Amino acid sequence: MSIIKRGEDIYLVRVYVARDPITKRRIEINKTVHGSRDDAERQEQILKDKAEAGQVTKSPRMTVKQLLEFFLESTHRRRGRARQETLTYYFKKYVVPHIGSLQISKVTPDDIQSLFDYLLDPKKEEKTDERNR
Repeated sequence: MSIIKRGEDIYLVRVYVARDPITKRRIEINKTVHGSRDDAERQEQILKDKAEAGQVTKSPRMTVKQLLEFFLESTHRRRGRARQETLTYYFKKYVVPHIGSLQISKVTPDDIQSLFDYLLDPKKEEKTDERNR
């Protein structure tokens, strides 16, 4: 995390987020701020908050499954255990088998729509019940 002066009233704010789970490279957010040093420090705090809240996309090569695992890991601190287990169950049962292997950068609206269609299909429950008998 640093603020680098680039010119008169121009600063580069750089905030470390994490390591890319695929390439193992550092992921940083860079933002140029035109204004005073105080403006740059405020922007740095905003970026830190976003990084801590998990609002920063990791790697475009990351799969949906990896993103969901990262999400569950980062929200573990803020949610109760029961809520965490419920989210994990639904992600693993429905989302991961359907679109988990897709790269984030390659997910299309059609992929999301097909997931919703699958989730809203009433026959899906009948098929699940038949297998459990």
